[in-house]
Amino acid sequence: MDQFINVFGEFKNSEEEREYLENAWNKDSFYTRYSYLTCCILMLFAGLFADYQRTFFYGSPNILTALRVGLVAYGLYFVYSWRNKAYSEKVEVHLFYIKLLSVIIVAALTFMVQGRSSTLLAGVMIMTTSFYVMLPGRLKCIIWNCVLLFLVFLTVPLLHPEADLANHGYRVFILVSLNIVLFAFRSMFNRAWRLFHISNRRLAEMNKTKDDVISTIAHDLKSPLQVIMSSAQAVTRSNRELSTERIQSYQNRILKAARKTDNLLRDLLSWAITSNESLGYDPKDTNIKPTIEKAIEFAIELAQTKELDIDVDLEDYVLNHDSVMIETCIRNIISNAIKFTPEGGKINVKGQHDENGYQIEVVDQGEGVPDVVINGLASGNTFHVKQGTKGEKGTGIGLKLVHSFLEKHNAKLLIENLPDCGSRVTLNLPLV
Repeated sequence: MDQFINVFGEFKNSEEEREYLENAWNKDSFYTRYSYLTCCILMLFAGLFADYQRTFFYGSPNILTALRVGLVAYGLYFVYSWRNKAYSEKVEVHLFYIKLLSVIIVAALTFMVQGRSSTLLAGVMIMTTSFYVMLPGRLKCIIWNCVLLFLVFLTVPLLHPEADLANHGYRVFILVSLNIVLFAFRSMFNRAWRLFHISNRRLAEMNKTKDDVISTIAHDLKSPLQVIMSSAQAVTRSNRELSTERIQSYQNRILKAARKTDNLLRDLLSWAITSNESLGYDPKDTNIKPTIEKAIEFAIELAQTKELDIDVDLEDYVLNHDSVMIETCIRNIISNAIKFTPEGGKINVKGQHDENGYQIEVVDQGEGVPDVVINGLASGNTFHVKQGTKGEKGTGIGLKLVHSFLEKHNAKLLIENLPDCGSRVTLNLPLV
């Protein structure tokens, strides 16, 4: 998961970061608005208590008081205007301006007292601490304000001819050290919350998949078992009275139902294995051609029920891969090709290698792949699966397995709808 998060503890992908911020705003908008307003009010009272006790070389404390009152007014405006609004980028703009205005106030104070106030360092430290720890907002925006505040604190006292450089250097060192520690803390804090967000989202997806699996077992597994039991009972009760053709018909029904049950149980078992991070993925350097042939062999019987021809052209190639997972992927892709190809059609399976890895291509003569399936394979979401040309029903579990297994291999899947009819599915397995 760490590869998705940058040094600020935020998502590298802008859409992912926006989704997280929207979710956080929906849950914590009250805290965000009122934490900023609280800091604005505290800054006003801090000025009222301290500014009139300081020695000013330029201006007067009344100027600072006016600026602090303006800051509180801005905070009140933000709280009121965004009380019922959805998140947008303007929220971050307002948060940045509130922090920037507070920096301007401290910068003005530093200049007016020439950095000689004994409470100035404590005030700057409290501000940077609240920026990093207490106040929500994008860390990069917080850093800009803290850098501006630091530069003012660093340079203004140096303009005074009687500046104590030794003490000033020590105060600068303390402020720099505090900012480094707080930056590391906030970055880790952001990272932890975003990892928590990813975990919650994946947990929700797994729960939804679990519900789909349960409904699949309740419906699709029950149906073929009933066919098997009813056909077996019919043959057992009327064995002497049935013709050979009738018995063979019952046997074919049992065989088809058993094959469907076996296919479903394979997908369920594979799904259970891939859901457990400690099991499943076991890549080895082996010839990938036998892996593809095993998947095709499983699909040939299914293709014969629709009188489909499967043309195979495979190259031998030793590739680091998990043979069980890749076989499952290819089996599901070919099964979908069979499902949507009309009777008497043709399916081509081709495998070849180049300098980048191994490409497996499956071309069918169906009506093309729906956009919802293509988008589902790209995102890993639950799929809406349509019936095949002979009313074959699917569960969508196989497609979820394809997405999960390809992620583990860092493989890419390209789906193209051909101009005339059919589709081309290309599986690109990279070199390790």
